[in-house]
Amino acid sequence: MAIPTIITGDDVNIAVTLTKNNASFTITGGGIVKARLVAANHCTSYSSEVTQSRITAGADWANALVIVVFPASSFNPSVPQGPALLEVQVEDSSTKLTWFVPVSVVTGNIA
Repeated sequence: MAIPTIITGDDVNIAVTLTKNNASFTITGGGIVKARLVAANHCTSYSSEVTQSRITAGADWANALVIVVFPASSFNPSVPQGPALLEVQVEDSSTKLTWFVPVSVVTGNIA
């Protein structure tokens, strides 16, 4: 699987299928999914926390497929290029689970 690229200055849509014990699962209608971009060492946040929507085109929460959407305005202006992690957290019923998906950050140059 290719590592997704995030281009700073652009709106971002990344498809992520979450698994639990090597199997996909259902995110229920009452589930809350949040995401943010963090440093590869987990110590620095590169974006604000963004709540995701189950009605985003392509999303299939019944099969744990989340389309993570970040508006360009959610990124810190000083995000460095290179490896980073997409932190995705699902709070569903009484369970809260977090995943870290590797991504690559590239600085956009066209304003």
